[in-house]
Amino acid sequence: MRLALTSRTSRSVFVAIATTTALGVASAPAGASDTSFRKVVASQERTVKPVAAAFPDATLDVASAVGRERAVSASDDLTSALRRLRKATAKQQATTARLRSARKQYLRAAQDALDGLAAFDRGIAAFDPAAPSKGVSALKAARARIAAAFAKRAHETRTIGVARKA
Repeated sequence: MRLALTSRTSRSVFVAIATTTALGVASAPAGASDTSFRKVVASQERTVKPVAAAFPDATLDVASAVGRERAVSASDDLTSALRRLRKATAKQQATTARLRSARKQYLRAAQDALDGLAAFDRGIAAFDPAAPSKGVSALKAARARIAAAFAKRAHETRTIGVARKA
């Protein structure tokens, strides 16, 4: 005995079966997202590395107006590079528990560095050349915060499986 299905019902059933079959066949293997994640991290690290290397040198002389301008410029460059890193990395998925944890910590370290850069920018804005000792200690604390975040990010980069060259 045949069931009489309307053309709309049979089309809906056919589309549902076809969609399920297509999604089942087209799904990527679990390791594909991990590989993609590693590639994005490696690409972003190559972008951030030269900007991060220039930051400490640019922030040494904040007593002069020119030195402060260089420090603000270096801070802005590093901030934009880290924002791009976070944006690109946040879109990526990781399938293994180890990589999910490393991804989370990597993003946290990037955010910590951004927070340190914000503190550095506040210190530069509040810097008074007439009384430099107070401003220098705030900038030192911000630099230490940034350095700690970069060390944490370097550790997570190695955990992810992307070797950072010194």
